Amino acid sequence: MRLRRQSAKDRDIAWAVANDVRAEAASLTRAEARLARLHEVDSGGPTSEEERLDLIEPDAGVETHRARLASAVDLLQLVRHAASHPWEEEPIQSAPGHPDRRGLPVVRRLADPTAPPSPPDPRSTAGAGNPRVSDREGCGGCVRFPPECLGRPAETRGSTRRPPPPGPRYGSTGMRKPMNRRFFMGSTAAASLATLSVGASDPRPAGDRRPVAVSSGNGLRAVEKAVELVKKGHDPLDAAIEGVAIVEADPKDNSVGYGGLPNEDGVVELDAAVMHGPTHGGGSVASIRNIMHPAAVARLVMKRTRHCLIVGEGALRFARAHGFPEVDLLTEDSRKVWLHWKETRDPNDDWVPPPREEVAAHLDEYLKRRVTGTIHCSVLDTHGDLGCTTTTSGLSWKIPGRVGDSPILGAGLYLDNEVGSAGSTGIGEANLLHCSSYLVVENMRRGLAPKDAVMEALKRIAQSSIRDPKRRRPDGKTTFNVSFYAVSKDGKFAGGAMYPGGKMAVHRGVGEITHIE
Repeated sequence: MRLRRQSAKDRDIAWAVANDVRAEAASLTRAEARLARLHEVDSGGPTSEEERLDLIEPDAGVETHRARLASAVDLLQLVRHAASHPWEEEPIQSAPGHPDRRGLPVVRRLADPTAPPSPPDPRSTAGAGNPRVSDREGCGGCVRFPPECLGRPAETRGSTRRPPPPGPRYGSTGMRKPMNRRFFMGSTAAASLATLSVGASDPRPAGDRRPVAVSSGNGLRAVEKAVELVKKGHDPLDAAIEGVAIVEADPKDNSVGYGGLPNEDGVVELDAAVMHGPTHGGGSVASIRNIMHPAAVARLVMKRTRHCLIVGEGALRFARAHGFPEVDLLTEDSRKVWLHWKETRDPNDDWVPPPREEVAAHLDEYLKRRVTGTIHCSVLDTHGDLGCTTTTSGLSWKIPGRVGDSPILGAGLYLDNEVGSAGSTGIGEANLLHCSSYLVVENMRRGLAPKDAVMEALKRIAQSSIRDPKRRRPDGKTTFNVSFYAVSKDGKFAGGAMYPGGKMAVHRGVGEITHIE
């Protein structure tokens, strides 16, 4: 019964999203008609002043509706797939060393990848004259999901349902009740992933050079994805963005994207920047809220504006204009960590923490040092072109509006397509004061190997930073740590950190991915 009820709920969500797709398609049709009418008017056709005012800026409307329609269609594919396959539920496992926690949410996965799909919804009206959202093969056109879904009979795919009658799931008015928040967040994440294609370049034939991808220690999956894409001819920047998007969407990484630790007010603010070797273009966003993939938005700043950096509310409005859905980035785990910090930071304020025995042991680990995570990824493709991105949720508990080095070109990342690429993680203020990533690339331009170029930058930071008492320990060393990751035009790479313990992820295009300390 549990599985049947969940399947029915999924079908309900699919029906609602199908309505959204039809609405977006209608909006796009109207926008395109408005654009065609404006072209006719510009060619000398008759018009009134009132009509001309109504036709202002139709191009923006067309592009916006196209992006939203693409996101809605991808989301529909996901929920239709969920509605037509059996699912089972299992508890989320606690991280190693963490105590067993009660009341944890559950994750959903396919019960058996080889099992046949569930019977079609008996309330489906396929073939009864209702419009189809997709004519692609498969159940509703879900071409991105397991193969057993493809090739289903035509009568069970691409259909929409009539409005449901009033009942327990819909209330007396026939309106849908609020959907399950956990499933809503999963489907919203899928819609966010769908926007990664907005602004991406078309693939080209792969070259004959061996690709290389380097990243910070949390980027093992990122470099694997990046190399996979450049081998298929994708642009190196697009490959880097797709790679870090995996980490941006991972709630377990609390230094990047979804699940990142918030500012002192409990709000997650993200920063990201990109650079593109073939065009020497760059773009970035800072202090952007509610957007899961800021690196993809930064690429649009580079490609679709004449600016390099957009911040705060302006960055959010820009992302929404291009179809990026808003997402609550603060996960329950991150909220608990922030609340623990808030309640224990000052014994004289009005926040009172719970008794010690009620506090999970792992929460104290976050109070020993502030999280300064971030992920950087630099990619050298099969044609010898470079692309890179750095994305982060920034310093934990920061003052709202604080911006580190990640979205600053030359500090959090830099590249020159004729020389190499570099990026950094750690305390961003140190890199801002030294334009450190630019310094690493310039050192490579002077003929230094990537390792020596990184070490020269670290030495300069150390020598200059200890002049400031805020950044100097009693023993005369820096109070902070920074790490660099660099790859040269000829495929050589290196990483380095101010203090021992740093790691980097490397994929050389063949063999296994390497974790280097």
